[in-house]
Amino acid sequence: MASGSLGLGGVRPPQAAARHSSGLRLPVGGPQQARASSATSQTPALIDRLRNDPSRLALRPADPAFLERIASQLAAVADVSNAVSTLHGDDLEWPRWKDFCNNLMGTDEWRNDAAANNGTDVLGHEREVFLHAAYLLHRWNTMIPRSRASPAPKPASARSALNAVRRIHARAGHTTPATPAITRLVNGLCRMYVRAHGPYSLMPDRKEPLTTPIIRLMLAAPAGSPGGMRRRVNWLEVYFVSWRAFVLTTRHTGARKADLLDVVAAEFSAGSMTRANLKWRINGVVYAAPSDEMLRALKDGDAAVLIPSCCKNDPFGMHFGDSPIYLPVVVGDDTNAALALRDLELALPAPGALRPRLPLFAADASHTPMSHADADATFDALAKTTLDPAVAKTISLHSGRVWLACALFAARHAPGMIQRMVRWRSPESIAIYAHTEPDEYMRVIRSAIDMDVTSTLARNMRENGPVTDYDDAVASWAASSDEPGDGAQRQKAARAADAPPPAATASGGSAPDSAATARRSPPDPSVLARAGGVIARDDVTAGTAVAVVFDFDDGAAYPFRGDVVRVLRTSARVRFADGGTLDVAFNQLLRITGSYEP
Repeated sequence: MASGSLGLGGVRPPQAAARHSSGLRLPVGGPQQARASSATSQTPALIDRLRNDPSRLALRPADPAFLERIASQLAAVADVSNAVSTLHGDDLEWPRWKDFCNNLMGTDEWRNDAAANNGTDVLGHEREVFLHAAYLLHRWNTMIPRSRASPAPKPASARSALNAVRRIHARAGHTTPATPAITRLVNGLCRMYVRAHGPYSLMPDRKEPLTTPIIRLMLAAPAGSPGGMRRRVNWLEVYFVSWRAFVLTTRHTGARKADLLDVVAAEFSAGSMTRANLKWRINGVVYAAPSDEMLRALKDGDAAVLIPSCCKNDPFGMHFGDSPIYLPVVVGDDTNAALALRDLELALPAPGALRPRLPLFAADASHTPMSHADADATFDALAKTTLDPAVAKTISLHSGRVWLACALFAARHAPGMIQRMVRWRSPESIAIYAHTEPDEYMRVIRSAIDMDVTSTLARNMRENGPVTDYDDAVASWAASSDEPGDGAQRQKAARAADAPPPAATASGGSAPDSAATARRSPPDPSVLARAGGVIARDDVTAGTAVAVVFDFDDGAAYPFRGDVVRVLRTSARVRFADGGTLDVAFNQLLRITGSYEP
């Protein structure tokens, strides 16, 4: 079937791997090359410095244009090294940083004095650390809280603003100074915040599960009711067929919104979720594009098969891409994701040859990719129309992921299996990936479908269940922590495996007998910290204050305070209080949320 007859005239398919006009083999994509905060904006100054380098090792290519060309290519690649959403946030922060530097501090926004940044120039280093700390405090004093319910902006928000500035400099090749002073500043702000607004004021707002009764009410919204973005509900229209399939898929896969949709339609690419990521297991045989007759004849035992694409904790599809998600068909279940995807296939056909070029979830009959704004607007509109306001404000599109974790917890599945189903990269879930057969996967999801999930169960899962998300789950290492995670499971999720605690931190003072044996005496509380969630990979830079958990032979686990001194490819080198260093995997670096309290 020709693409024109499918209404594909306005769709821009993913670009092929041909040489780009910049000379790169792949297109860098997006408008970010023109940003004031981009590495590209610094390329002319870099080229000028390289050309005027008087040293013996100066670069003198035979073709002078080659230097400019390769520098431009390097900058273009650096400018897309972070997720689009991260780049967007950085772009919003850069004008604020520039205004602060130019107008309040009377200095340049680009901090590229290497000697000052690395500490060789002591006075310059003091200046740079002061500037960063001053900006964080300035932003905290001037920013507006994200939530109307918050009495003041949270210190972590100001820290995120400074992190954006540091990322921008890093992409441009400028190493910013280490920030132990920033950590002390944030800790002080947090202490002041709690004293002013109470002990629960910094607790994150957790979404409740998208239970089966709730989603049924939302999907029963009458025709003509508000559907968000000036749409009116019509459950036979392509958009609403697609949205229904999307929201039900989030429940049965535990997917984040960004796992299935691009932020905006223009970001759709070969790395997005396409129709080629959806296959069908019918009578034990997997089909890439079954006929309409086969789809209409689906029965219990058949399944929709989703191939994961790039996602938040697997940005290049290297960990989950070869592990299909099997969504069982349950005939008669009006919330069944597989049948909703079948309805989408029938309402908006995608022939085999075109499937890699078409989004999995479309916003119209022309296969325009559904965006985050589309999905959120419809969810919010239906929630407001069909639910009690007190309930509507407790749920979001992330609630489907919460529901699956809660349902699997209620079905008494092992922590590793729950983490595997929601694709959290823990040691237990990685082990399970190696041997989960399709029938077993479908059995596990069926067991979740049959569970009655309540808000009480959701709270119990958060208090006693496994860590399931980089964003939402925070390990409860200190006794006073309110965050989710079972004790033994938390130790496995974030400890530095097979490594002793820092040599001089235990009060007993003697070295451990082996790497697997920790000290018998408890450590000095001054070298410990209250630990929160895993720090996002992009936020780990030299100078980042971290907590790393080590197991002790008395069965306890302690989070040791340290600072990142070097970022490696798969880990970070952390220096602890005794001056010793250890290379720690990124998923074992925890955020410091306060002082340790025994």
